[in-house]
Amino acid sequence: MWRWMSGLLLVACASEEPGKSAGPSTVPNDTGSPAASDTDSPPDDSDPLPVDSGTDPIDSGEPPADTGDPDPDPDPDPEPVGWNLCGDAFRGTRAAGTPADPIEPPSWPMVDLGTTLGAPTDVWDRYDCAPDTLETGPEVLYRFTVTEPGHFRAELRELNGSDVDLHLLQAPTVTDGLVSGCIARGHQRVEASNLAPGEYWLALDSWSNGSTEFAGEYEVAFEWIVPEVWRTVNVMPGLAWRTLRTDDDGGQTLQVLEVDLSGARQMKPADHPSCATVADKADALGAVAGINGGFFGLSDCASLDFVKSGGSVLSYNRLNGLPQRAIGWTGTALDHTWVDPYEDWSGVSDAISGYPSLVTGGTAFAEKAPGEQVVSSTDWSNNPRSALGITASGTLLMVTADGRTSAGAGFTTPRFAEWMRDLGAVDALNLDGGGSTTLVVPGCWVDGVVSHPSDNGVADWRGARTVADGVYIY
Repeated sequence: MWRWMSGLLLVACASEEPGKSAGPSTVPNDTGSPAASDTDSPPDDSDPLPVDSGTDPIDSGEPPADTGDPDPDPDPDPEPVGWNLCGDAFRGTRAAGTPADPIEPPSWPMVDLGTTLGAPTDVWDRYDCAPDTLETGPEVLYRFTVTEPGHFRAELRELNGSDVDLHLLQAPTVTDGLVSGCIARGHQRVEASNLAPGEYWLALDSWSNGSTEFAGEYEVAFEWIVPEVWRTVNVMPGLAWRTLRTDDDGGQTLQVLEVDLSGARQMKPADHPSCATVADKADALGAVAGINGGFFGLSDCASLDFVKSGGSVLSYNRLNGLPQRAIGWTGTALDHTWVDPYEDWSGVSDAISGYPSLVTGGTAFAEKAPGEQVVSSTDWSNNPRSALGITASGTLLMVTADGRTSAGAGFTTPRFAEWMRDLGAVDALNLDGGGSTTLVVPGCWVDGVVSHPSDNGVADWRGARTVADGVYIY
C-alpha cells in the first residue's frame, strides 16, 4: 500500500541500463500486485471520510451577456502565466532551462515536452547521489518553490532513442562537473516523500556510456503532492480535474473529472475494436478526456455491458443475467435507468451501463439489482475502481480510485459508493475496475494518463490495460 513514511522515500525505475546506478533508493513494498481475486474482509460500518464536496465553478465557456453599453476602456486578454502543457492558462514563454533561466512551473502538475539535444547548458556531468554514473550530455533545468511539506513525484518518457535521467536537488552547487545537493535520482521515474518547504531543482540530464551521449527528446511530468488536500486544475472551459492523496481507507489516490455538458463539452461512448488503451483511443478520437468503460471478455475483447452511441447499440447487457444501471443522454440532459439483458434504452441516443449501481437518489448502496446488495468477493475486496456519477446540478463525474500498487489500496464497491456520494453524486454506477481502471486527460501527465493503472504492479502511467470501450469528452 502507498503510505506516508517517516524519513525519505526514493523510488527509481528498474529499467536502468547496464552500468547505470539508480543512486540511493528505498523501494516501497507494493503489496497490491495484480491478482485474480482479493481476500480482504468486508469494511466496517464506520462513518465515511468527510470529503470536500465544494468545487471551483466550471467555466461554461459562454460569453457574458451583452449589456449594450460600450466599454470605453476594454481590458485586454490576460497574458499567459508561465509555461505548462496542463491547463488552459499556461502558454507563456518557455524559459531556456539553464541555471540562470530555469523553467519554473506555474501550477501542478507540470508537464513539458522538450529536448536535451542542443540544450544551452552542458556543465552538470555527475551527481553526488550517483557519482559513478556519467551524465555528460546537455541538461535542462527546472526550478520550483513550495510553501507546504509534501511528496514529490516525477515521470519521464524518452523519445526517439534518447536516454535522459531525472535528478531532484536542493541548493545545487557544481565543482568540476560534479553536482552536490542531489536528493533523489532515477531513470524515467523518481519519488521522494516527507520533504520540507523550500526551493528545489529538477535536472533532466543526458546519460553517457563513456563514448556516446544519448541526448534527445522527452516528455516529463512532475508534481508536488500535499496530503489530505484536494488539488483542482481547470483544464479548459467545462472541464475541471480534481485529485486527492489521502492516508485514510488504507491509503488512497482519487481522480475526479467534473464535466459541464451544458456548455462547451460533449460526451460519447466508443468501442475499441480488438481492444485499445484509453490513452490511445482518446488520441485517435481527438478527445480531451476519457475513462475506461464496462466489463468485457478477455478472450475476445467483446463488451458485456450496454453501450449505445449516436443512436446505435454497440453492445447489449449480457454480463450476468441481471438488469444493469445505466446513464444515458440525448444532447446535454443526463438520465439514468435500469437496463435489462439484451434490451435497448430507446429513449436516449447515447448510454453506458455498469455493475453494480453505487448511488441512487443520493443514497449510497452498492446493489447488484434493484434493492439487492452486492455479495460477491470481488465487490467486498479492495480493488481499483472506476465510476460515472451525476450531481444534483447535472454535472457529470468521471472518477477513478487507484489500487494494487503503492498509489492506493483500492475500495470495496460499498465503500466506493460512499465516496461517490460524498463527492456529490446523487446517482452513480460502477464501471470495470481492477487493471482496467484508467483516467486520461491529455496534456496533464505522461501520455495523458493521470491515474495509476495497475497491470504492471507499479504506481506509474505505464500499467494501462487494453479495454473494449470507454467514455470520452470532446
